[in-house]
Amino acid sequence: MKGEWEEADKYLSGFTKYEDNKFSMKCFFEIRKQKYLEALDRRDISKALDILMKDLKVFSSDFHDTYKEMTQLLTLKNFRENDSLAKYEDIQHTRVIVLDELKTLIEANPLFHGKLQFPVADNSRLKILMNQSFYYQHLFCQNPKA
Repeated sequence: MKGEWEEADKYLSGFTKYEDNKFSMKCFFEIRKQKYLEALDRRDISKALDILMKDLKVFSSDFHDTYKEMTQLLTLKNFRENDSLAKYEDIQHTRVIVLDELKTLIEANPLFHGKLQFPVADNSRLKILMNQSFYYQHLFCQNPKA
């Protein structure tokens, strides 16, 4: 995923609404939370505040403690100073984790039972893709030894 969280949110809303059940709610929450954290990571505070007030506010009663903690992240120079986000690595690594969690939530969601067939991926597929990407970048690098 390229971080197109609005597109993911829109796509998911074609199948379920956040109020349908706890699995749907958690899916939408995780998508919007990741969008918020990526805005903070880019230091785009105005965008992060916009996401917090428009996209995440709807979850403030169901995820009260998490929402409160997320509002406090705006006051930190680096949100990784927060204990629960200290292990937040780079965006790409976190996206993989979020996507894995979303897959688990969707598979557990009774609205999708019998309706989804996830593609089977080789366990080493990500490693292969990363190696191909590095090789491709190396081929077109102006100074590959630098």
